Amino acid sequence: MRREVKRLSRSRTALFAVAIAALGPTLLSSPWADSHLGAHFVSQLLIVAVGLPCLIVLARNAPLAALEPDASKRSPPPSRGRRASGRQRPRALPARKVAPPVAQRDRVRLAALLAVGLGVWLLVATVLSPQPAVAFFGVQARANGALLGLALVAAWAIGVSSGRDAAAAIESVLLGVVGLNAIVALVQTISGVGLASGRAQGLFGNPVFLAGLLSGGLWLVIQRFRTDQRWGWAVVLVVAATQTTGSRFALILLPVVVVASFFVLTRRRTALLVLAIVAGVGLGGGLAAVGGASSATARAGQGIAGGGFSQRLEIWSWSMHAIKHRPIQGQGPGQVQAATERFKTLAFSRHDPEPTFDDAHNLIVEYLVTTGVPGAALLIAFTVMTLLLAGWRSPLGGFAIFTLALHGVEPPHAELTPLLFLALGAAASGAAPLLIGVPRALRPALVSVAVVVGGVIAVGSVYGTSSPSTPSRAYADARIARRLLPMWSSAYSRTGRIDVDHGKFKDAARWLRIAAEREPYQAFLWSQLAFAEEQTGHVADAEAHYRRALEDNHYSVDTLNRLVALLVRNGRSQDARVYVQRSLQVTPNQPSLRKLLQ
Repeated sequence: MRREVKRLSRSRTALFAVAIAALGPTLLSSPWADSHLGAHFVSQLLIVAVGLPCLIVLARNAPLAALEPDASKRSPPPSRGRRASGRQRPRALPARKVAPPVAQRDRVRLAALLAVGLGVWLLVATVLSPQPAVAFFGVQARANGALLGLALVAAWAIGVSSGRDAAAAIESVLLGVVGLNAIVALVQTISGVGLASGRAQGLFGNPVFLAGLLSGGLWLVIQRFRTDQRWGWAVVLVVAATQTTGSRFALILLPVVVVASFFVLTRRRTALLVLAIVAGVGLGGGLAAVGGASSATARAGQGIAGGGFSQRLEIWSWSMHAIKHRPIQGQGPGQVQAATERFKTLAFSRHDPEPTFDDAHNLIVEYLVTTGVPGAALLIAFTVMTLLLAGWRSPLGGFAIFTLALHGVEPPHAELTPLLFLALGAAASGAAPLLIGVPRALRPALVSVAVVVGGVIAVGSVYGTSSPSTPSRAYADARIARRLLPMWSSAYSRTGRIDVDHGKFKDAARWLRIAAEREPYQAFLWSQLAFAEEQTGHVADAEAHYRRALEDNHYSVDTLNRLVALLVRNGRSQDARVYVQRSLQVTPNQPSLRKLLQ
């Protein structure tokens, strides 16, 4: 054990990989760290800084010794002398044909070249985007821009470069992280504290991301259950926590996991696995009922076609229109809302006229919309190649596959998505860590830049989310946030709202105009600007900006009614009729509005 720790400690890349696995799904994924510290941007910048030199080496000519095929990729059966709980020797995994060293190196190099191509195209799509700065960093609340895409390929390169000992450490750390999130989810369910819409979210800010981590984590637990029957209790724990997330799609994956287990477990162990999964589903459902929370089985009873899935179908339909509009370069990384908002339908708006979607709830569709067909094709090719290198039967490979499966119906996550690519890379790593063969000053320079930029974003986030007690302090904090985070609209819109609260509508209009120009696809910013201009007597400008807001959100009842009120007050009731009719189409129960049609 000491020898393994010593070997691991010799590679800074390996230590960083283990740190990503430990901190990503715990501390860095907490809503507080994200909103108040900009943690997602800091971690992505560091991953890119550390992983880019690794990717360069892999794409040029990876050292042969670091990528020699390693028999430990398969989980070996316990030796005859090993004591295994259950007293039954598990089935050994069938021997897999391992590529010769040179062939393995060529495959890794091909994957690295695809990763480089994807990274380059992400930057091209960013430059061609109408809002390049936002496209690079992504939406502030999601960190889903080109930086996230670069973090995916960099995380994979870090995993490949870490070596066998780091892969084993990553697997152990992930098991601990999964267990911690599962326990937190069960506590949330029982206590009713920390739930999101009645669903457990663990250390994440959204139950669907917790469901993705647990779906992959279940495979890691099954690999341990394969050699030690006592891990059956961990299966019950993870499945029960999955039940409390309320994710119907994670529930659907459970039979798939059982089928996959036939290839790694004996028949007896598979039967015990099924019993443990059934017990976990029952336990999670019972705890949800006691705590008054929603369970996955209860939500499944509502039907898959209802609820969130119908909304996903709508978003994918809008996305097809957006893809036709910009099929090559896309709208720009992270710009799903900018590309699709204008295609929102009346039927969808009748369900909820005001919501906005800054993701496509499908990784491939999102890349088609934001980076065009070339970007999506490179992502698919790179992902398929990494899956083939990792092997689905390996613990980390299976973890990545089942976590990735939920990316077909859920959005990418700033920490979880790079983590699954890190796992794919670690599953394909060789016996020895990769020795970086690029200029020695490159990595320190990149890390220094990442620390400085990440620090600026973190400080700006602190001031941008502060809760000052006095107006003067609020203005001071907003001013600092504007200087440090000029790429987003939040600091400018916050300054505008402060001015509105204090009746300074002229100053508010100035700041809200800048905010709307920073992110022009945010319809509510144009509506807020129009309101401030209306208070200063600039009726023509207010009307123009209300109309601008409706270009992106045709059926916003709030904006429609504000525009109607403006037109009526200025003696233009006839012009207001078309907006009255549209508002009533969305929300018929508006008696005061109907009187205007009489």
